[in-house]
Amino acid sequence: MKHMLQHTSKQTLNLFLKLLIKFSILFLVTYNLKAAESSPVTTVESIYSSSKGNSPYIRFGANAMPGCYGNSGGYLDVANEKSADRTFSIILAAKISKQSVRVYYVKNNVDPDYNGWSLCTIEAIGLE
Repeated sequence: MKHMLQHTSKQTLNLFLKLLIKFSILFLVTYNLKAAESSPVTTVESIYSSSKGNSPYIRFGANAMPGCYGNSGGYLDVANEKSADRTFSIILAAKISKQSVRVYYVKNNVDPDYNGWSLCTIEAIGLE
């Protein structure tokens, strides 16, 4: 019985990941990415969430986001709550499953001497 439950759990996870991939493709096709830059294929390394803010900071593999803080991270755009929830779900699923991603981000208009987490904003994510 235990073996059957493990097999069913793996099938459920595989189905979930396939649905996420299909949703990601649909999302990216319909999302306006004209101003966004894209990363090379990378991985989600860390997710930081502050109790005082509502935008999580996401760090990806080395040199995934040139010109951003540490060349690897930025805040998730949460202006549209439903869209942000979907994007964050994909990021979380990619982190848990160690799935490769491509990040779509914009460089924010900040003081040239500034070197902090707000240098870039993540607009979208795609599972690879």
